[in-house]
Amino acid sequence: NAFERADPKRNRNVEGTGLGLAICKTLTEMMGGSIDVRSVYGAGSIFSVEIPQKVKDFSPCIRIENKDKKNILLCIKEREQLNAVSEELSSLGLKFTPMQDISALSMVEIDEFSDILIDLNEYNANRISLTRTNTPISIISEPGAQPDSENPEIKRIYRPVTVISLLNLFGGTSVLSDSRKNPLYKQFYAPDADILVVDDNSTNLLVAKRLISLYGTRIDTAESGIQALKMVQKKDYDIVFMDHMMPELDGIETAQAIRSLGGKYTKLTIVALTANVISGAAELFRESGMDDFLGKPIEMSELNRVLSRYIPEEKQIRREDEPEIKPEKGNTDFSEKLKNISGLDIEAALNQCNNDLALLSDILRSAATTPTVKKLREAYEKLDLRSYTIYVHGIKGALRNVGMKELGDLAYELELAGKREDMEYIISHHAPFMDKFNTFAEEALKITENREKNPAVSGDVTQLREYVKELISAAEDMDYSRARQITEKISENTYGEKIDEKINSLCELVDSFEFAQVSDIAVGLEEEI
Repeated sequence: NAFERADPKRNRNVEGTGLGLAICKTLTEMMGGSIDVRSVYGAGSIFSVEIPQKVKDFSPCIRIENKDKKNILLCIKEREQLNAVSEELSSLGLKFTPMQDISALSMVEIDEFSDILIDLNEYNANRISLTRTNTPISIISEPGAQPDSENPEIKRIYRPVTVISLLNLFGGTSVLSDSRKNPLYKQFYAPDADILVVDDNSTNLLVAKRLISLYGTRIDTAESGIQALKMVQKKDYDIVFMDHMMPELDGIETAQAIRSLGGKYTKLTIVALTANVISGAAELFRESGMDDFLGKPIEMSELNRVLSRYIPEEKQIRREDEPEIKPEKGNTDFSEKLKNISGLDIEAALNQCNNDLALLSDILRSAATTPTVKKLREAYEKLDLRSYTIYVHGIKGALRNVGMKELGDLAYELELAGKREDMEYIISHHAPFMDKFNTFAEEALKITENREKNPAVSGDVTQLREYVKELISAAEDMDYSRARQITEKISENTYGEKIDEKINSLCELVDSFEFAQVSDIAVGLEEEI
């Protein structure tokens, strides 16, 4: 009943008017549903809501491009799993032939299919004969399970098989909503809003900062939970975006530490950033003191949802009548150079960067030079399994951010091995992964090189000293925009080979948000000049 509370004497110190349940009951019944409670005194209560639902429109929300050219051979030994994947393929309108034993077909019959989607065990049993087909093969397996022999041309998807994983395999276009059709769309600007992004990976910081900057907000960054804990006590933020997996204090531990400060910090909006969006993630993060979560790589539609929900309405400026400001496109020749990076999904990379070539160039370079790789090597040499798992998780996110999906998947396999403490797998797969990463880094650095190594004009050392002082101040404030402006001015001139080398290092570190190292090198440079 409205305005009634149970045991008012015992609960006299509990806030509330007794309206909450009455309102929920009314709303539920207005939608044709019901609300129920089961309670055990001293143990807890379970509130359940049932609301009748139905499908309003049965037309497909996803379409596959060149669907008529697809003819898929689906082979899974277990009947239940075969039926489940068959239903998913049928929902996409794909032509396929299901079977439990591929050995029943001749090689000529196999070659007539456009694609083969096969269970790992069935692939291993017929691996030798399948090496003779030119038909693209994709394997279904549990995360971490490996085929008997490696073949870089074979793609992998994991159980449970979903529509999205099949869509990624066979290509398609989402038509779910207008915001997905037009990822450049921004509903508002918030120049008075303050955002803090916390992530130990420089590439992830760069991507998040550039995408959020489309809303005109003021953005600070922190590279660790400890640093974030200090920063929230110095400045009032509207939203803190918190990476889930970090060394020292992880995202959940940092959020709980912030909440423990009490007062206004109990109401500070904290949004988890996570590459592992799994069923129940929302509940996990909310129970851990966070308000919401955002998947990585960041989708503009989801970012728009979070920002519009948690930035105070009075700070949101609507600009429906003004022409949309699209991000800088960069040099169009760069799009051709992207083809020189082996394994790069150019379309996925551009979508992730909101079609901003300048941003893609920045994050490719950042991913290729990330200091996390050095930390990963050190953790591997020390057999520090916990740190190794955290660092390879960060590298996985950076690679997926730039469209290096297959290389990112290899990092994911190493991350899973770390979580299950499978040191044997890590030892046998670490070196091949690093070789492939180094190849990517070389190719990425080659096409993103944009600074003159030997500027033609000699610079004024007195002016350089002033720039370095400003850079130290900007690094201490973690002000990326100001630091970037200063390094661009400094790099316009030459000051001798030794100093130029340090200036190049400063430029790289600023682009990677490594502000602590920027300060160290800049202080040393100031003393030297």
